[in-house]
Amino acid sequence: LKESLRMNRSLHQNQGHSDIAEVLHHLGVASRQAGDLEHAKQQLEESLKMTRSSYQDYQDRSDIAEMLHQLGLVSRQAGDLKEAKQHLKESLRMNRSLHQNQGHSDIAEVLHHLGVASRQAGDLEHAKQQLEESLKMTRSSYQDYQDRSDIAEMLHQLGLVSRQAGDLKEAKQHLKESLRM
Repeated sequence: LKESLRMNRSLHQNQGHSDIAEVLHHLGVASRQAGDLEHAKQQLEESLKMTRSSYQDYQDRSDIAEMLHQLGLVSRQAGDLKEAKQHLKESLRMNRSLHQNQGHSDIAEVLHHLGVASRQAGDLEHAKQQLEESLKMTRSSYQDYQDRSDIAEMLHQLGLVSRQAGDLKEAKQHLKESLRM
């Protein structure tokens, strides 16, 4: 990816171009997954800025929604929950608009990560709402959802929210269902 970035910068004379933005996005995701959050943030922010500058109306762009989602994950991993929630909320707004507020895996995934960030920030009411909506949306996408690891993770997060809120009965119920999956 780094070689591809170097070549694209040279080819496009280091001017903002969608090819450069795409490589930066993938580098940012790879850096986040490798735990290099500083580089991930730099790469994703540069990619986002470049992509936004390419479009007059960028409110309904799935690539921008995904960049914001990734920036939200980086911020959450870095412990900046306020920034994480801002990026994730903007991504969620764009995804809802893109998918006409219908159940979609992109919306469900962002809701899940927003719910986790809300839980980590101590906003248990919003965390529960976001995780429940994500779970409902994801379950409705699959006829047989008994062996879905993403659903098991949502149930696990809901169990953590319930435990933090002091509802141990509900926590136990969610965590047991998560384990069964």
